[in-house]
Amino acid sequence: MSRLQDLELRYEGDETFGMVDLFAGLRQAIWAELETGDSIDSFRRNLQRAQLQKLIGLVLRPVWGTPEDARTLARADLQTIAAQVEARLDGSGLDAYSRAYLEETKARIEAALEAGLERSL
Repeated sequence: MSRLQDLELRYEGDETFGMVDLFAGLRQAIWAELETGDSIDSFRRNLQRAQLQKLIGLVLRPVWGTPEDARTLARADLQTIAAQVEARLDGSGLDAYSRAYLEETKARIEAALEAGLERSL
């Protein structure tokens, strides 16, 4: 991530692939079902859980040398995912697995954001 941040400083313009692009692209690809309304199968739930753990780790326990901007973007991603989960839960057509999984995801994100806020104060 530090290298992505360096690229942003070395090359200006819209052509540069930076951390914002990385986070947004991964979120859109991994959490696509939140926008499409499709059912979330077990493979996708596991992929989403893995990415959620990485984001939570960046917010709560960043590895030494992780750019502070990466932590900020991870927190913003968690907030975006939480809002999308909330909107999906308010809709209809969710199967039992997806509903239970999204409720769990929402609770995990809320706990992580609350803990991260307390930690950074």
